[in-house]
Amino acid sequence: MPILNNERHERFCQGIAAGMSQTQAYLAAGFQCQGTGAAQCAHKLRKKAHIAQRLAELGRIQDMTRVALQERLEREVLAEAVQTIRGVIVTKELVRARLWEIVERSLQHQPVLDAFGRPLIILTPNGALAAAYTYDPKAAIAALRLLGKEEGMFIERHPLPPQDEHEESDEELNRRVLDKLAEIEAKQAIAKAQPE
Repeated sequence: MPILNNERHERFCQGIAAGMSQTQAYLAAGFQCQGTGAAQCAHKLRKKAHIAQRLAELGRIQDMTRVALQERLEREVLAEAVQTIRGVIVTKELVRARLWEIVERSLQHQPVLDAFGRPLIILTPNGALAAAYTYDPKAAIAALRLLGKEEGMFIERHPLPPQDEHEESDEELNRRVLDKLAEIEAKQAIAKAQPE
């Protein structure tokens, strides 16, 4: 139902929809009641068909708005939960990023941080102050090896079995196979020729 043509009737409906009592909405809409009280006049106005229809429409709009707001809040909560879960679930990208972080730190690309996240300052042997860096080549090599395996850079190689010094050529091998087949055929022919 569209907005009511009578402005005071629309303000009355909007006031009730906003949570006012019908008497408060009646007075806020600019009505003045002679004789009987404002509560009775507001009650009579609310019973009119076009007012009841408009109030029902405003109630449906509020319900839809409430549902939409609830859905939005649920989506936001769900999005936060998914972000939290993504931080916990181990994925290839996460592992790869952490391995690169290990490489960077192990190769002195990141300073050592104190409990507050600030670089740790140390006194160097020559008396100067400098940020502390650590060097851990074993961790860097291990992380790089894992990254390389993930990328398929390293293939396990198995040594070939020792070869005979006198290796047959393809022709010799084919001749031996044909000789063996001829021997089998001859045995089968002899077996068929013998009486049972």
